[in-house]
Amino acid sequence: MEDDVYNSYFLFFFFWVFPFRAILHDDRLFPDPFTFKPERFIGPDVDPRVPAAVDYAFGFGRRVCPGRWMAHSFVWIVVASVLSSFRIEKPVRDGRVIEPTGAMSPGILACVVILAVDLRSKRTLSLQDSGKIRVLC
Repeated sequence: MEDDVYNSYFLFFFFWVFPFRAILHDDRLFPDPFTFKPERFIGPDVDPRVPAAVDYAFGFGRRVCPGRWMAHSFVWIVVASVLSSFRIEKPVRDGRVIEPTGAMSPGILACVVILAVDLRSKRTLSLQDSGKIRVLC
């Protein structure tokens, strides 16, 4: 083992470099990996290796994220709470429905491009408060 230089980055001999981006964008596991397709995780045709690949983001071995189970649970609770409390609808402006593009931002941490949605409470609060709630995500 010895020190190395990669793309002008100096790497000490004891550094471990994991190709997480390459693992999570493997076109053999995820066809068309740079396209947002949540349906690839749903249904009978899902490759059994796919759910395990999602956990790669939390690391491996002794350095694995200790909060990974809490993160999974927290996301589940938040999504379940929002879906049980609100009806999420496409926004309507000037009588036209605005369709989402599904575009993703570039970079290491890719996010869905900002989009407006209409949230309607599933409970009737009062006649005065029962209108639409505008949220910009």
